[in-house]
Amino acid sequence: MNEFDEDVSGTADCSDGSVPVLNVHLKASLFLDGDLLPSRCSGGPTPGRECANNADCGAGGICVNDTGRCADSGSACTSDSDCPSSTCETGVCIGGTQAGKGCVTDAGCPSSTCRTLIQPCPVCNPATHKCNGGANHDLACVPGDSAFDGDYPTSHDCPPPAPKNIGSVPLILGLTTGTLSKTAVDLPGQPNVFCGFCRNKSTNQFKNPAVPCTSDASCASLSGFTSCGQRTAGAFTPLDLARTITVTGIPAGPLSTGGPRRAGALAAIFCIPSTLNSLADSAGDLPGPAAGSIAMQMQLVP
Repeated sequence: MNEFDEDVSGTADCSDGSVPVLNVHLKASLFLDGDLLPSRCSGGPTPGRECANNADCGAGGICVNDTGRCADSGSACTSDSDCPSSTCETGVCIGGTQAGKGCVTDAGCPSSTCRTLIQPCPVCNPATHKCNGGANHDLACVPGDSAFDGDYPTSHDCPPPAPKNIGSVPLILGLTTGTLSKTAVDLPGQPNVFCGFCRNKSTNQFKNPAVPCTSDASCASLSGFTSCGQRTAGAFTPLDLARTITVTGIPAGPLSTGGPRRAGALAAIFCIPSTLNSLADSAGDLPGPAAGSIAMQMQLVP
């Protein structure tokens, strides 16, 4: 879950809708949740609400398994043994000829898509405007406006359970509508380093708190963490072949005072430090480089 850690700052050109630089400092909180909503209400006054039994769903509602669906019938399931003629899958087709039936990928849903039933984030129920699951379960919320697979609509009003938090990492993004490029360097202890942090070369453990570096000399005074490097050489693959990362944003185009919003995209290349959690670092190959883009809209207000 990302939150602004500092005020956003930057520059933009209204003549062409370009953003030379937009500095964004985020705090990314990490949660190891699993499936927060294994059972949910169907029908009744609180559809979609987390439940343990039918009584939790009010008059006319029933509590149904939201973990799996049989691939042939769409019946609720928890294992293949619940589906005599097919398999139990953790996704469901949201339309097309296989609507409501279990799936693994979009290929199993002709003319539609496969939506996961695994719910790692609480939901802001669009019908009740209350959080389903998480620390603020049943409290009021405002749904977000960005669709993301089966987890939509989420909301910052509906955070995950605090005990599931495994830490946070700072993210510093220099976003732009232009083109950015970052080339790796070869260091004594590791080739193709995009994002150096002081580490113990023998154990590949990183200094806490994270200390960015550009060479071993930057780490010379840190006993036990005198090597500069990242978790895995290169970027975005177990192979250490990546040498250059390039991203390109999209300017929104000329803006006129009082005119309509115009769409564009901001792009960034940035470094993610170690989370100091072995599971998260292993899954994300951290610390290391990252790249991405964010859809945006620009408008020149009178």
